Amino acid sequence: MDKVFGNEMLLDLGISHVDGLDLTGAILTASCIRQKKKKKKKKKKKKKKKKKKKKKKKKKKKKKKKKKRRRRRRKKKKRKKKKKEEKKEEEEEEEEEEERRRRKEEEEEEEEEERRRRRRKEEEGEEERRRRRRRRRRRRRRRRRRRRRRRRRRRRRREEEEEEEEEEEEEEEEEKKKKKKKKKKKKKKKKKKKKKKKKKKKKKKKKKKKKKKEEEERRRRRRKKKKEEEEEEEEEEEEEEEEEEEEEEEEEEEEEEERRRRRRRRRRRRRRKKKKEEEEEEEEEKKKKKKKKKKKKKKKRRRRRRRRRRRRRRRRKEEEEEEEEEEKKKKKKKKKKKKKKKKKKKKEEEEEEEEEEEEERRRRRRRRRRRRRREEEEEEEEEEEEEEKKKKKKKKKKKKKKEEEEEEEEEEEEEEEEEEEEEEEERRRRRRKKKKKEEEEEERRRRRRRRRRRRRRRRKKKKKKKKKKKKKKEEEEEEEEEEERRRRRRRRRRRRRRRRRRRRRRRRRRRRRKKKKKKKKKKKKKEEEEEERRRRRKEERRRKEEEEEKKKKKKKKKKKKKKKKKKKKKKKKKKKKKKKKKKKKKKKKKKKKKKKKKKKKKKKKKKKKTVMIAQQRTARKILL
Repeated sequence: MDKVFGNEMLLDLGISHVDGLDLTGAILTASCIRQKKKKKKKKKKKKKKKKKKKKKKKKKKKKKKKKKRRRRRRKKKKRKKKKKEEKKEEEEEEEEEEERRRRKEEEEEEEEEERRRRRRKEEEGEEERRRRRRRRRRRRRRRRRRRRRRRRRRRRRREEEEEEEEEEEEEEEEEKKKKKKKKKKKKKKKKKKKKKKKKKKKKKKKKKKKKKKEEEERRRRRRKKKKEEEEEEEEEEEEEEEEEEEEEEEEEEEEEEERRRRRRRRRRRRRRKKKKEEEEEEEEEKKKKKKKKKKKKKKKRRRRRRRRRRRRRRRRKEEEEEEEEEEKKKKKKKKKKKKKKKKKKKKEEEEEEEEEEEEERRRRRRRRRRRRRREEEEEEEEEEEEEEKKKKKKKKKKKKKKEEEEEEEEEEEEEEEEEEEEEEEERRRRRRKKKKKEEEEEERRRRRRRRRRRRRRRRKKKKKKKKKKKKKKEEEEEEEEEEERRRRRRRRRRRRRRRRRRRRRRRRRRRRRKKKKKKKKKKKKKEEEEEERRRRRKEERRRKEEEEEKKKKKKKKKKKKKKKKKKKKKKKKKKKKKKKKKKKKKKKKKKKKKKKKKKKKKKKKKKKKTVMIAQQRTARKILL
């Protein structure tokens, strides 16, 4: 013993002496060493128990700190939620205020439009009354003029006929007088001029012929005059008819213009009514949609709150279960440590199996949690995607409606323009026809061009006045249209601004969601990588432990074989020694004391060398 270990080493190990060469001696040495170490540890444990109590207090403090942290976090989350809800409420209030302002502006604009319409209606009604009065006056004047002209023509004809009759009577009387004078002259000259009868007869014949010719010429002239007068009367009648036709055409044109104006007014009224109805429908739809959105938001909030509460409850339960399990495990470990060391190996193996099972349970729980979280996240994403799809569909519908309205307005404007162009073409054709007729009849109507010129000037003045009025009306209509366009532009700008704001908000939300998703993915990847690393480490540890256990078992088997061989050898040696002792006792009884002393010394030395080597190896391995 002293030679192998040394006194100090033996004392440290708690070995003073060893009896016997069996393997039980090594086990006893190791058990003695452990018992002594336990005694020392028990003394220290009394001191440590106080420390452990302090540590328990610290644990309680840590738990309190954790609870405080959780409370703070909950409070922070609640504050954030309140802030978000307040922001949402403020935004909703701002939107409602904007809508109220828009409604007020639209109502004011509608009131102004109604006032303008009333003024226009009153002005148009007064203008129509004035036009009717003017038409009546014109018709009366024209009738009076026609009556006067007819009366004048009749008087002229009567006077001309009377003059012609008087002229004819005078001519007949003159002829009679001439005939009488001639007869007298003839009687006087008959006697003197019998010879010249022949010549005179000839002359008379010639004169008669001349007279006849003159009479015929007079008759012809009269006939020509009558014809000319008749032609003039016909021309006057034709002119009157043309004037009447022109007046009728003017009246028809005025009536057509009035009809067009009425049509335009009706169309405008219909458009305005449609716009009003559409705007009212849009407002009603917006209100309904807002109500639906609010209801949906409330439902979503309730669902989210319920889900969060359920998640929190699950997490709390899981955390409590984990804490309870950990505490149970700690208690079990403490109990297991108090049991004997021989049973420790079996219990350690069972504990390892339990730990593995617990790790597997934890993994399963984690997987379940992850699955639940993923499912919840997927549900939220699906809801968000459905909302986005619905919004896109609504936008598309609105765009289609607007495009259809714009196309209808453009088509109506094009139809109006085409109608106006056709009317202008018809007017041009009529004017061309009139010009042709005028060119053909200029030769006949040279005498009365002045009247026509005056009439044309009057008509031109009237047309100019009408054109001025039309221009004024058109300018007023254009101003109204420009005002409507400005209002539409303002509305479009406001809608665009709203859309841009909404798009920016959506983009920000999407970016935030994407960032959160990326962070979650990174965390998941890290957790998975860490789990894989832990698994690999555990597997490597298990492999190493299994390999070490296999090696230990092999070494134990080898040692057992060696020990068996040594035991056999020792038994043989003991038998030989006993035989020798018996022989020596018989031969030498006097020298027993000396021989016994020597044998004791030899035995001690042999035991020291052989036993300590085996005990050394076994004790160290057991302690390890």
